[in-house]
Amino acid sequence: MQNGVQCTGKPILKCLKRKDNIANYFIGCSEWKFNEKFHRFINIKENVDLNLLRQLLDGLYEGESNEPTNDCFTVLHNSSKKTLCPHPHRAGNIIKQGAITQKTCGVKYFKIIPHDIKSCPYVILVSKGIHSHPPPPPSCVPLTIRSRLQELIHQANDNNVDATPTNIITGNLIKTYFGTDYLSEIHASLNNNDHLRYYVDKIQKEVHPHGQGLLGVVYNYSRNINNFCDYVKRLGKNKSFLYFFNIIISIF
Repeated sequence: MQNGVQCTGKPILKCLKRKDNIANYFIGCSEWKFNEKFHRFINIKENVDLNLLRQLLDGLYEGESNEPTNDCFTVLHNSSKKTLCPHPHRAGNIIKQGAITQKTCGVKYFKIIPHDIKSCPYVILVSKGIHSHPPPPPSCVPLTIRSRLQELIHQANDNNVDATPTNIITGNLIKTYFGTDYLSEIHASLNNNDHLRYYVDKIQKEVHPHGQGLLGVVYNYSRNINNFCDYVKRLGKNKSFLYFFNIIISIF
């Protein structure tokens, strides 16, 4: 838009060659002329399919009959609350997020338990049918990884006093304990941040059963009399003053 006049051009694929004959493609305005301003353009990355992009801009792409134009291989656990696929999907000339659909499985399980379980401590599990879906991603954290992760959280709690999932993910303890930068690379079940949040909250409750407020201070003092000098700054006749996070708390 210039001087209140809106451009009537349409987005088209354009090419601009430099002096070294290297072509730079971009999405420009059909009304744009060389050295003319006030026209928007979008640079195109090297991994973009130029032929497909040209067809989309020219309205020539029709897709492949009525079938989806691309396949999705996203599989989520049955307990997942997500309703949309995290990856973009192409339907005709529209790019959008695909909807997650829950599918049923016709496989049936039978459990055979002996009448006298003490004399025959075995159970037979029989599955009948063929699975019509790929195996779901693991949802449980293995015991060895869980123990190591709890050690990591304890260490983070000692370093920061108040460990949170955010400062654990952004810190360097994951690299130190597991030799990788991301929890999802350790085990597929750790791709869900709720697992990390659960273990952090669990350990925080173990370390600080009464929280980290005034009740937590009183609880820690009652357990270790040596902490008295760390909290009490002045004693009066009928009261004592506790300094906690720069707040003076009076206890009568």
